[in-house]
Amino acid sequence: MEQAVTWGAIILVALIVSAYILAIRPAVVSYKLEREARDLATTLATEITFVARAYESGVLSQVAVVEAPESPNKYYEMHVDENRSVVEVWVVAETLTGEIRVKAEAPFYSPINVTSPPKLYSGKIFIVLAYDEGTGSYLIKVANIVAQLPEAGG
Repeated sequence: MEQAVTWGAIILVALIVSAYILAIRPAVVSYKLEREARDLATTLATEITFVARAYESGVLSQVAVVEAPESPNKYYEMHVDENRSVVEVWVVAETLTGEIRVKAEAPFYSPINVTSPPKLYSGKIFIVLAYDEGTGSYLIKVANIVAQLPEAGG
């Protein structure tokens, strides 16, 4: 009888642990990722707005840097939607139960074009006010590789 109670307790603990791993933990991870995506989107939108306001104030060259945390099991995708004036950020994480993908948006203000290729980002993200000789106008370029940035001021 004691062995049956012991095995019953072990099975109950195993069920609780498996329920945590399969159901509760992904929900907690998803919530944390949503918060992280929202924070990164808000930070990027704020910096884009800051650079745009600097341009309106007469600044001809400006750089802002946002740090995106790097992780081996998590990556970020970002896209600037100029039509809606929002920054869209996706955080994608690999867990024991599979991939969790969450999205967040944040609005920004800019009287000039903002370009950002939809791609993966990690590390430092540069938000640069620069002059585009091809179009003869200023723009805000978002990139995380310095070689992708146009030369500022000409």
